[in-house]
Amino acid sequence: TYGCREVMMIAAECEAHEGMHVSMENLVVEIVDPDGNPVREGDTGEVVVTDLHNFGQPFIRYANGDIATAGPERRCPCGRALARIQSVQGRISETLRDGNGSAVSGIALSFVVQSVTSSIRQFQAVQHKDRSVTISIVPVHDLPPAVLDEIRATGEKLLNGIDVAVKVVPELPRSAAGKHHLVVVER
Repeated sequence: TYGCREVMMIAAECEAHEGMHVSMENLVVEIVDPDGNPVREGDTGEVVVTDLHNFGQPFIRYANGDIATAGPERRCPCGRALARIQSVQGRISETLRDGNGSAVSGIALSFVVQSVTSSIRQFQAVQHKDRSVTISIVPVHDLPPAVLDEIRATGEKLLNGIDVAVKVVPELPRSAAGKHHLVVVER
């Protein structure tokens, strides 16, 4: 299933496992490009939702911050004619770009520090406007320079074509809501 707090259930997978059927009875769901135009089947874009039943606080073309791939336009083998989402890639704020401009999920960053997870309290990656990335680490104890070099090299391999810097910090910044973000993409 796929949903968000604002509108609850957006789509669900059926027994055919060929994407997720959109809850068209309750929502209008669009996958759009940066200009707000619907993308074609197989293309990735931002999820935009219009809630058809929330009369107290209607959401009209609400960009929920998720990135998804538009599903096939043909009828699903299960027989349902509902529109489909092929897959959900993650959040815009959690999606980095490699040197080719391809999306790299923020969750993949856990692999960058996997070899030293017991030595790190927290980490955060910031992709700057120039596309370079800084990985900030709050260590449990001092880390040898070779470990920091390994983290940097793994980050550069994951983000092919992007310069990665690693810095040790005493504490990570929190958002206005008090949350710690694994990935921050400067806009």
